[in-house]
Amino acid sequence: MITKRRVYRSSKSVLSMTLALAVMFSSAVSAWGNSIETNASGGEPGAVVLEDFESVTNLFASSVRGKAELDLAERPERIYYGRHAAALTYDFVGSESGTSAAYLNFKDPDGSTGRSIPGSPKALGLWVYGDGGNHWLRAQLQDSAGGKHAVDLTATTSGFSWKGWKYVKFNVPSSIKTPLKVNQIYVTELKDTNKNKGTVYFDRLTAFYTASPVYGLDIGGLTPMGAGESVMPQVYATYEGQTEPALLTSGVKLTSSDETIATVTGATYDTIEALKPGTVTITAEYGDAPRAQYELHITQDTPVPYELLLSGPLHMETSVTGDMRTSVVYSVYGNQTDPVWMTEGISYTSDQPGVVSVDQAGQLTAVSEGTAAITASYRGAATQHTITVTDPVSVLQSIELQGLTSVTVGDSFETVVSATYSWMNEPVTIEEDVTFTSSNSTVASVTDQGVVSGLKVGSARITATFQGKSSSLYITVNETPEHPKTEMRAAWIATVDNIDWPAKGVTDPAQQKEQFISLLDQLENAGMNAVIMQIKPTADAFYPSEYGPWSEWLTGEQGKNPGYDPLAFLLEEVHKRNMEFHAWFNPYRISLQGDVNQLVEDHPARQHPEWVEEYGGKLYFNPGVPEAQQFIIDGVLEVVRNYDIDAVHFDDYFYPYPVTGVDFPDTDTFNQYKGSFTNKSDWRRNNVNEFIQNVNEAIKAEKSYMKFGISPFGIWKNKSSDQAGSETTGLESYHAIYADSKKWVEEEWIDYITPQIYWNIGYSAAAYDKLIDWWSGVAAGKNVHLYSGQAVYRIGTTPEWSNPEEMPNQVKYNRNFEEVRGSMYFSSKWFALNQLGFTDRLKNDLYRYPALIPAMPWIDSAAPSAPKQPRANRAQEGVKLSWSSIDDETYYAVYRFDGRAAGNMQDPAHLLGTFRKTAGITQSYIDHTVAKGQTYTYVVTAVDRLHNESSQSPSVTITAGDSGEPPVDPPGNPSPPVTPPVTPPVTPPVTPPVTPPVTPPVTPPTPPKPPVFNDVDSIGWAKAAIEELAALGIVKGVGQDSFQPLKSVTRAEFLAMLVRAFQLTGEAELEFTDVRPSDWHYAIIASAVEAGLAQGIGGGKFEPNRPITRQEMAIMSANALTLFTDMKAQDEDGTLAKFKDGSSIAGYARNAVALLAEKGVIQGTGNDRFTPKGIANRAQAAVIIYNLLNL
Repeated sequence: MITKRRVYRSSKSVLSMTLALAVMFSSAVSAWGNSIETNASGGEPGAVVLEDFESVTNLFASSVRGKAELDLAERPERIYYGRHAAALTYDFVGSESGTSAAYLNFKDPDGSTGRSIPGSPKALGLWVYGDGGNHWLRAQLQDSAGGKHAVDLTATTSGFSWKGWKYVKFNVPSSIKTPLKVNQIYVTELKDTNKNKGTVYFDRLTAFYTASPVYGLDIGGLTPMGAGESVMPQVYATYEGQTEPALLTSGVKLTSSDETIATVTGATYDTIEALKPGTVTITAEYGDAPRAQYELHITQDTPVPYELLLSGPLHMETSVTGDMRTSVVYSVYGNQTDPVWMTEGISYTSDQPGVVSVDQAGQLTAVSEGTAAITASYRGAATQHTITVTDPVSVLQSIELQGLTSVTVGDSFETVVSATYSWMNEPVTIEEDVTFTSSNSTVASVTDQGVVSGLKVGSARITATFQGKSSSLYITVNETPEHPKTEMRAAWIATVDNIDWPAKGVTDPAQQKEQFISLLDQLENAGMNAVIMQIKPTADAFYPSEYGPWSEWLTGEQGKNPGYDPLAFLLEEVHKRNMEFHAWFNPYRISLQGDVNQLVEDHPARQHPEWVEEYGGKLYFNPGVPEAQQFIIDGVLEVVRNYDIDAVHFDDYFYPYPVTGVDFPDTDTFNQYKGSFTNKSDWRRNNVNEFIQNVNEAIKAEKSYMKFGISPFGIWKNKSSDQAGSETTGLESYHAIYADSKKWVEEEWIDYITPQIYWNIGYSAAAYDKLIDWWSGVAAGKNVHLYSGQAVYRIGTTPEWSNPEEMPNQVKYNRNFEEVRGSMYFSSKWFALNQLGFTDRLKNDLYRYPALIPAMPWIDSAAPSAPKQPRANRAQEGVKLSWSSIDDETYYAVYRFDGRAAGNMQDPAHLLGTFRKTAGITQSYIDHTVAKGQTYTYVVTAVDRLHNESSQSPSVTITAGDSGEPPVDPPGNPSPPVTPPVTPPVTPPVTPPVTPPVTPPVTPPTPPKPPVFNDVDSIGWAKAAIEELAALGIVKGVGQDSFQPLKSVTRAEFLAMLVRAFQLTGEAELEFTDVRPSDWHYAIIASAVEAGLAQGIGGGKFEPNRPITRQEMAIMSANALTLFTDMKAQDEDGTLAKFKDGSSIAGYARNAVALLAEKGVIQGTGNDRFTPKGIANRAQAAVIIYNLLNL
């Protein structure tokens, strides 16, 4: 903690405007004794120090849902610049639910809000001392019109996590119009579970006007000199993310303003010689960095320091090291200079070297308990600093509650609480004196022992408290999971700014087509059955249009013909894969920039400027102008008439999102068209409502089967403003963008609604689960489908989104509600990245079976006729089906059943897939997944464009084999339903399980491959094991280049590693109630159970998704070892006695732990502990398997 001086809650001291501006925008002197040169050539400066935090004049603190105080910090803790830094103390503990924030506010010298910034800066930067609070650091900028803009100083909402100093730079958005002000820098917390308190510090806020990566130069070691003296100064550079300025050893140029007074003896980075009394300016230059200047005073005699200032620790623990830093202050012409950090010439001594030792570089070592005085001497001046040393004491730092994040109704799981102490290498499992609570005990209960049980569908926060520390686990409770036969599975393909397609800079039609085909293949592979294709992103078109120019996102130039009809091509490729095509229009947005003259001359916005408004640096059609609305509708109808699209789609952009303090400029429009409305907000909402209603009526009049859907912002209203609203505290689209999305559903003006719920489960301001529950209630009983808009792009971006189960849990939670008919994901490009393995999870688990798109009977409920005369023949590639069609169906669904009878057609496990009808020919389909000698029965249905499915065709049965005409059962009437097989045999039959004794697998003696994952370098003890097992395919990453070594591993995941390592197979039929044939781990657990590696936990359960404990992992590992060898523990009691917690190991695990410990397969967790009930992580699992294979 930096030492604080006095507390300021407000300040009434205001300097005169002239004096303050002269100080603010002139060269700002630093604690190093130099200044940033602001204007070397009369142009815009390279950098300007806006605030040096040497006083609290024109600074004050404020807070929301918490307390805040502003202090000045001073030495002996480290201060880089001047004598002080600003200290902002915050306290969010016990505050009400919702976002808390502590603000450091700026004022101009005249007392007006905000600190003025000259010119047009590219970025701002400052030194920030963090306290490890895991909050969000932000700033507020104000534009020339008074609009306020939040800017992130940390990339994530918990990114303000470091301790100590760090240089933070943030770019000024180019869309913000100058002149600017910086109003606030603030610490904010969105999560109720992280409402803590602390102090953070700020120093030297600077504006930068160039793109240099160096954010400041500092001259160190240069002080007033006597004539005849010489000195070699040091120059330091500040870079983003640094913890202190970095010493430059080359490339620096020093110059003197008067070579007759002081001269630089080398052209670059050399000695300064004082020639005669006087004052000169020494300038340091380094590349394109802002120059540093120091005003050097030379006297006849050697000057004596006025004061020494020491920075160093006040308290240390034995064996800990640290350092001292000394800054020197001189008195020149009766005025004190700013402190200058000295790296040479300082002499350090300790009066108690047996307590604290110090070398001449200022390096400290705490030797033993006691108190020592460190003396620093320089040129006849001296000062002391006292340090107290104590022995280290383990202090509880935090606790962590671990367990599942979702559970099925009727199931239970055990939680584990681990505690982190100072001076202990590993967390310790806590089994006593822990208090557990549930925020909703009707949804999920928790016992005093931490056993959580799911009672009904919903969500609850389970909290553990131990010795004043708390940790929580937010869980969802789901119904027994089933794979739905009908479900929307769609992805947005964004073209604006070339987000998804086409790639920026790629304008060749062939390359664009190739990219789109690849993108569709990825989506099809992930299980998608629809795409939402953005074809009019900015009042332009991806097709030849009378209502807008060719899109600039196609060719890089607005209005330029791309050489083909992209929409026609896109439609053909999408329908070829039997996916729905939703044509996505942005109705009002014209441009991402604010100058109408940058649009092509024949652009509708230039032809009708009376329709156009500039707002927030962008151009929009004014929703209040009737002619503009009709123009937009006509543009939509152009596509509906000319292309065979399946749906019209709008996103959340209606009236633009608000710019703080700036109203949308439609007062004149309101006065002209307001009619009976007296309230502008109500009028705006009515404009949007009428537009939605008119679009729906127009497209239905054109094509009655055309769907119309909207994906609005996820929050309509918060319950705090309307009891009909959701349990949220976020932006309300009803008020902010005038989108009455709830009314659109109630009036059934749309066919589907996809609220963009881009937040995680349990998010305090807008929990995904709470919003799904609310929207389900809105859609209940309405002829409107509800799909969930989900943020696949956020996976892995923040701690909340770094749990690989977050997005799968969202999909599972959706399926609890019959009103939620599927998902739409933003955006398409993220499926190829497979963040945290989500694409694999869809393909292998959640979307393992195909699904039809849900029908909309209010549009049309008539199903086509069933296919006739089905035939099955052996083909070289498998089984070829063919049949006749007699209706206007759009596509077909093909089902397969084991044996000679058709079974349950509502079970998607039997749905092989769907494919588009080809007109004018006999329809056919080849099943490539058959097993030779296996008998199958096939059924085909016909499905129309609105997904009404016919009755089944007559069934046809065939025994797969070599190509040729097989004996085929004659088609007949559909067979009565029978019990369906567990899964279709989509893979060849497995080989019999391995039974002991057998020869264990030989580990190939291949050298470790280069690192595959970018997050294992810090786990040195496990790095080699992870990389070698990954090369062998035994362990897998959780994304493209991530392993997440410290993430907990589940029982199923660890068994998967063991089964792959020992090449086990099996065909056991499992009877666990929580392991289903459709689960990805079914075959793995079956193999492990049959081989004797694992068994259930009792009560007919296996708990595959529960994090595995260390003793469970030991049991499974020992079972694998004894499966292939006759190894046994030689001294169970003696071996376990080496662990301080050996008596805590369960009786059934003692022999397994002892065996693995004797063989060196497992180690303790540090401090002579095994931690049997501790949660194992992925790195530990990899090391154990690696050690097993290398015995």
